[in-house]
Amino acid sequence: MTTPLCRFAQPASLAVSLVLLAPVVSRAAEQTLPVLLSRAVSSARQGDLASSRKHLKTFLATKPGSAMNLRARLGWLAVALESAAPDLDEALKLCLSLGKRAELKDSFELLYCRGLVYQRLAARELAKHSCGEPELHPLVEPGADWRYFKGVAAPPSDWKTPEFDASGWLEGKAGFGYGDEDDATELADMQGKYPSVFLRRDFELPGAVAGKADALLLRVRFDDGFIACLNGSELARANVPGRRGEAVRHDVTANGQNEADKWEDYIVGSEGLRPGRNTLTIQAHNYTLPSSDFSIEASLAAAARSENPAAEASGLLAKATADLSAAGKAAGPGSLQLQTAVELAVIRLLAGELDDAERGLLEAERQLGQGLKARLVYLRAWIAFRRGRLLEAGRLLARLAPFSRARSGHGVLYLLGRVHHGLGELREAEAFYRLVLGGAGEQELEHVAAARLALGAVLIELGENAKAEKLLEEPRGESPPTTRQLFGRFLYGVSLVGGGKLATARNSFLVVARGALDKELRSRALFWAGRCSVLRWEKGGSWMRKNLSKAAVDYLDRGLFLKPGASLDGRIAVELGEALLRFDRPAEAEKVWRRLRASGGGAGMTAAYGLLVSLQGAGHHSQAIELARELLKLYPASSDHGALLQRLGDSLLLEGISAPASNVRRERFGSAAAVYARALASPGVDSRLTIRFRRGVALLLLGEFRAAREILSGVVKSAAQSSDAVVRSQTAFAAGILGRLYLVEGEQAAADAFSAAKAVENLEKAGRYLEEFRLNAEAPSELRTRAELAHGYSLRLRAGLLANPAEKKKLLAEASGLLSITARRLEHKPAAVRASLELARVLALSAGRAQGVSRLAVFTTRSPWKESTVAAEALLELARQQAGLGRFPQALAALDAAAARALPSLLALVKLERARLKARQGETGAARLFLAALYQGPYETRVRGLAALELLRLESSRKVGDRARKLLRETIILLAAEGEGLDAELRADLLLEIVRLEAAGVHFGKSASTQGSPLASLSPLRAMTARDDRRAVASLIYEAGALLESGNAERALALAEDAYSFSREPGLENDALLARGICLLVIGRTPQAVKTFEELAATVRDKRPASLCLAVAHTRLGDIVKSRQSFQAARAGGSGDPGFSGGLAPSSAAVFKDTLARLQVLSLKPDDNAVDAAIQLARLFFCRPLKPAERRISVPAAGRADALTAEFLAETRVLGLKPLPYVPLEGGGQRVSGGWMELAPQPMAPAPGGTPGNILVQVLREALTADPSSVEGERR
Repeated sequence: MTTPLCRFAQPASLAVSLVLLAPVVSRAAEQTLPVLLSRAVSSARQGDLASSRKHLKTFLATKPGSAMNLRARLGWLAVALESAAPDLDEALKLCLSLGKRAELKDSFELLYCRGLVYQRLAARELAKHSCGEPELHPLVEPGADWRYFKGVAAPPSDWKTPEFDASGWLEGKAGFGYGDEDDATELADMQGKYPSVFLRRDFELPGAVAGKADALLLRVRFDDGFIACLNGSELARANVPGRRGEAVRHDVTANGQNEADKWEDYIVGSEGLRPGRNTLTIQAHNYTLPSSDFSIEASLAAAARSENPAAEASGLLAKATADLSAAGKAAGPGSLQLQTAVELAVIRLLAGELDDAERGLLEAERQLGQGLKARLVYLRAWIAFRRGRLLEAGRLLARLAPFSRARSGHGVLYLLGRVHHGLGELREAEAFYRLVLGGAGEQELEHVAAARLALGAVLIELGENAKAEKLLEEPRGESPPTTRQLFGRFLYGVSLVGGGKLATARNSFLVVARGALDKELRSRALFWAGRCSVLRWEKGGSWMRKNLSKAAVDYLDRGLFLKPGASLDGRIAVELGEALLRFDRPAEAEKVWRRLRASGGGAGMTAAYGLLVSLQGAGHHSQAIELARELLKLYPASSDHGALLQRLGDSLLLEGISAPASNVRRERFGSAAAVYARALASPGVDSRLTIRFRRGVALLLLGEFRAAREILSGVVKSAAQSSDAVVRSQTAFAAGILGRLYLVEGEQAAADAFSAAKAVENLEKAGRYLEEFRLNAEAPSELRTRAELAHGYSLRLRAGLLANPAEKKKLLAEASGLLSITARRLEHKPAAVRASLELARVLALSAGRAQGVSRLAVFTTRSPWKESTVAAEALLELARQQAGLGRFPQALAALDAAAARALPSLLALVKLERARLKARQGETGAARLFLAALYQGPYETRVRGLAALELLRLESSRKVGDRARKLLRETIILLAAEGEGLDAELRADLLLEIVRLEAAGVHFGKSASTQGSPLASLSPLRAMTARDDRRAVASLIYEAGALLESGNAERALALAEDAYSFSREPGLENDALLARGICLLVIGRTPQAVKTFEELAATVRDKRPASLCLAVAHTRLGDIVKSRQSFQAARAGGSGDPGFSGGLAPSSAAVFKDTLARLQVLSLKPDDNAVDAAIQLARLFFCRPLKPAERRISVPAAGRADALTAEFLAETRVLGLKPLPYVPLEGGGQRVSGGWMELAPQPMAPAPGGTPGNILVQVLREALTADPSSVEGERR
């Protein structure tokens, strides 16, 4: 076997050194040589070693005499050793042959050449180990004796174990078969009778292998299938059905065919080996019973890497030392002796004795000529490089400048490349490696092959993967590849990964994993095969992800099982843990991270972080919280502090979402919000947008809606500008939440009726965000359905706030379309049922109450509507709609049904609606009983406030008893209290009723005397309402009535005119116009009053109020006829309570009739003691209660914020928030690329140097000349 060796100096450099450095020598001896030999010496002197070898070979072909033949052969050996790739084995044979001749055995030239051969053979052995080539130790030889059992029946179940006694089995030499030329043991009865044979071979594990084997090489020659086991554990199987480890019956045939014309290699793990006795078993199967051929033979060897390569080469180094030392003595003082001293220093270097080698080189350097000094500089640089002193090695090599391939040689250029490579100067390293590769036909030389791998590594590190791929690609040979070739293929795979060719790269790594005997290289190949599968999984579709994830875990698990060493173990474990997390297998990942963390080493933080993510993925958030807090204490200044805070926040938030107890939830959400704020303040945090989103969710679930809205608004804007699809998907729910929050604010504003413009603005924003979320295909369908429902609801609220009929109609149509779709989504029943209720309300507004009633009918008869949680609310709405149509019996029936299904929180509203219905039917007494029960019952403040409002509205301004006065005092106290659960809308309504009764002259006892004026409640009412609010308009009419009573008619007229100007409702406009006319009557501007009343009578349906006022006005003008006609019109105008639709409540029909009668009498018989007729009109019309505005029934809860929080919590649970995907820590992850030359096989010996030309000539002359005295002068 030839060893790949590089020369330090080329032949041309030998000639130069001869001319410049060698002393002028005598050619006397040369003149006595035959012409061919003389020419050989001359060619050597000129540096033309090829011609020198040619002349010597030609001379030997002439068959010279014995003595000259020996000398010529010795000369040829001296020159051959200077070639690029000498055949060292042949050279050693020649040396040993020449050493048997007495005249040569002690000669300098033979000792010198033989010493060089031994030295380079030792270097070759070291080179094998530098390439990671393990030594193979045969365990079962080919052709060994085996015990065998014919497959006519099943063997005993324990036949594979070492303890099984197979002494009763047949015995024969391998191979086994039908008796062909390749079979040593013939199975003559097998064909047509049994398809299988069972083989056993016991062997003892050598002590040199025990505990050191990296792998086993199983070689099998088979026809057609087999299963191989070691001590009962399966090693390999081929063409046999079943999975690994699965037993196969004796009568089963192979499921594939194979010819036994070559050995097939299987590299398997050595973990099955045990000290002492071991058993290799083979279960061989034929393809069919009548098959024409069958054959099986196997061998087994253990691959073990040497722990001390120098020790194994010590024998060769000792022989080299002995020969070169003897050669130095034989040479005597001079250049030849110094040359041997240099080669002896190289031997010490090969033996690892770097200090001794360096001392020898420094001592020799002071005596050597310039030619040998260059060699010594290179060797000293090599020693410095081996010791890791790269700068020193670089300084030494700089003395050999300028550098070129012809002048410097492979060794120097390769070493320069390694120095620059180690210093991170990749472009300089690339240049020197390319110089090494410049020659043709030298690719097998050790340093050239190493430079090729190094250049590939540099190109990969530079990111020039296409160039690396082209450089490293090589065809697969027939013979098993060497470790260096496998490493080249490994780097080739890495370059393919960098180029994105993941499938091809994985196949390359699998080739390495199957062919590498070195377990570290095999583990690395499996690691990268797994990594390729992970990367393909990340890019692949769902249909291929299952197989890719399975393959990735299998490769990484196998690589980890080999236990290649602590550093690589940690790296593979990290990759396996990360892969399992990516594949959403947190329970398995948790085991990997726990093992890695327990093993210690440099992966502590990485393992702990991986364990933290695994605990989160498995839902063990309590443990994750404890671990995160522990890590934050252990690593307070870590660059990953923000990432840990983010993980802690996630666990706090997710545990809070799943916690059943509300106090635990609040504590977790509060802590999560605080931790997220700290994470956002930490530098170097990724996923900031997601953290902001989750902080907003935490605040939302705490009930801090305003703070949540501000955060989520920013999240939605930032997400819209982000190009990261992952970030956008993680924050998509923000738009839905934001829409709901704006809907809540708009709903509150709409209900209060004080901020109509703000309500419209908020509802418009809500609709925009809800529509955005509804159309997000990545959002859960249930949440999209809820957003659809909320959007429809927001449209209905907006429509109710707009005055433009066309715009209102458009919004209601849009709401109807959305809610119609939602109502059909029965896969999400709660949302669909709620949509039916909202759709009924929309139809009642857009198409009439009858349509709403028709839609609500489903809640009385059909499933799932009648069993739903909103059935009672829907029936309550149905009662209101029926009452609006005047269908009081049906309304009462609906209320009865609602009461039977209502929860306690809704039952109070059912009772309240029943009281209102009784009042509308004229059953005032029954209404008061219902309302008093609500007011005095164990209900929340808001319900009691609503009952008090209805009771106050039932109170007449003419008769107020003690009960009413008590109610008013309690109401005033209730309004003065803070935080009593009364919203602004209800407060304004209550204040208005107090103002009405104050205006009517009602006195409230001591509590009222402190108010300071008869209308003391006007100030707080006007402070909380806009001037065009219907309550503010009504209060102006009430105040005008009070001023008329006090004699300030001019001021009363101004207020009535203001009320008319500010009113936006036709009903209130009519009431204000009536009040203006009465004020004009009081002032005495009767003609203007008449004109006002006539205008009013011409526009309203119920003309009785205007007719009565006209009668009084005509009486004052003395027009008896018109007065009588107006009284008659007022009396005959209708049977119900007189009033205007949509404004103040109608006056009582009885009171109206009584007042009409008195005024008619006064018109005929004036009475100076009677109250002025205009004042009586004011008392009749000015202090009527304001009709309640139409608004949605709001279901009371313990607190609206709590109810909303519960809704948001439910939606968040539907959303299924998960911990963020695993992202390796910035500084804690294992390196997965770069630094390839730390792994690459590298020469353990320096490149052998060419002998300087003058010295080579001397050696050649001594070899060719029998008389050493002829070169004595040259030696000196």
